[in-house]
Amino acid sequence: MLEEAEQGEIVGIIAAVHYGGDEQGFFGSGTMCSIPTMGLHALLNLAKKLL
Repeated sequence: MLEEAEQGEIVGIIAAVHYGGDEQGFFGSGTMCSIPTMGLHALLNLAKKLL
């Protein structure tokens, strides 16, 4: 993924992290945030895979 980002192939990202216990964090960048429907679509596809 780092190589793809360095080559400019990745233009957006969203992520969720778990720090332990009840602590969680969320962040995003690029098209996943500037085009919210794209970010939401990616989130829904991930949710389907997790369920």
